[in-house]
Amino acid sequence: MKNPGYLFLCGALCLSAGCAHFTQTGAPPAAAIRHKPHLRASMTDAEILRELNFDPAKMKTHFVQGKDGYTTDYRTGNKEFVSITRSLVSGVEVMHDYPGGSQSWELGKVIGF
Repeated sequence: MKNPGYLFLCGALCLSAGCAHFTQTGAPPAAAIRHKPHLRASMTDAEILRELNFDPAKMKTHFVQGKDGYTTDYRTGNKEFVSITRSLVSGVEVMHDYPGGSQSWELGKVIGF
């Protein structure tokens, strides 16, 4: 049997390193097919947006404060948006919604959030 402490340590390292859980529905835009983003929970919103091939300065933002964190929606003029949620309970989640589908990443928790 494996050492339970070892399993806990591996899980903790995965969460702090921002190991992402990825899901996708529909066909991604052409830019997403060519570029596989490397997202981490410790990244700023601007870093995440740039990694997804967006210019943060050109996006409209909408901020929503929740009970255990907040969500910021970033929209472009072409019906695409990126939603970044930072929660004490579930950690950092990123969703990229585009015509015909969506992609999402569960990046885990950031120590010190």
